[in-house]
Amino acid sequence: SKFTANNTLSWGTYVGGPSSDVFNDLEVFDDGRVAFAGYANGTYAGYEVNSAAGQSTNTNNEDGVIGVLNAAGTVFNYLDKIGANGNGLNDHINDVKIVGETLYFTGSGRAGFPISSGVYNTSNAGGLDAVVGKVASTGGAASYAATFYGSGSDDIGSGLKLVTQTKC
Repeated sequence: SKFTANNTLSWGTYVGGPSSDVFNDLEVFDDGRVAFAGYANGTYAGYEVNSAAGQSTNTNNEDGVIGVLNAAGTVFNYLDKIGANGNGLNDHINDVKIVGETLYFTGSGRAGFPISSGVYNTSNAGGLDAVVGKVASTGGAASYAATFYGSGSDDIGSGLKLVTQTKC
């Protein structure tokens, strides 16, 4: 939902598939578009816009969700469900940050989470690994990249921070 300065509703909309959906974070572009991230259980087939990861139509597990809604709240510029195949897997996106027209995200994934070639780590270390990735605000496979970061224990990426200085 978007409200005016006087707390009057400008617009409101629903986002989600046929099952449970949880949004963990949202960020607002300078022009009013809204980027959001979370996870959902169930299929998003038919709802996705400019899918980037290519593994996004699972119906029996929780997969990460990331997207961009236009400033009027009427159209998705990008909407994607991202996760591994298989039952009982819980792939989540917990945080999203906007840098220019790129969405950077972090969360958690298991073996099978779509990881790019040529990144820091393409192999799941066992269990749940932290995931760090990026995608264009308009989606598309060419803009998607993600890497694992973790140990043999469960690891969760819960937040990102843009660093703008080289000295502390």
